[in-house]
Amino acid sequence: MYNLPPVFGTLGMDSPLFYSFLFIHIVSLIIGFGAVIVIDFCGVLWMSKKLQLKTVTATAEVTQRLIWIGWCGLVFSGTFLILLKGYIDELTVIKVFFVLMLGLNGIFLHYIKKSTESLGDVNTLPPHIVFRTALASSISQLGWWGALTIG
Repeated sequence: MYNLPPVFGTLGMDSPLFYSFLFIHIVSLIIGFGAVIVIDFCGVLWMSKKLQLKTVTATAEVTQRLIWIGWCGLVFSGTFLILLKGYIDELTVIKVFFVLMLGLNGIFLHYIKKSTESLGDVNTLPPHIVFRTALASSISQLGWWGALTIG
């Protein structure tokens, strides 16, 4: 465990400021992870041939923004929650790893989405793009569920 210097003076985990940041954290989690669930479910529906690719792409346009809003809100509020908590333990380090992994994976998914836009109006994707999308979606689920489990 690593103790942090007191940034907010005597404020701690019982302060109204802590609960304000905790509220932002939970709302950001609902926005970001909810959007991830929506787009991943649309991807599963596409793979089972119940949705067209253009519908999944249109959904991704909306959910991508919500995912980034949620992720940024989590990083912002989480930073202040850690500072107010006053220490960093092993679980916090693992959660920060998951959060950084999600950010990098989000950038990777953004480039995958950009590469599919150049394909035009098709309903099938090349196998390498399907593999990359499935891998990135799996990493996304691992990161979100891992961070959520830690709390």
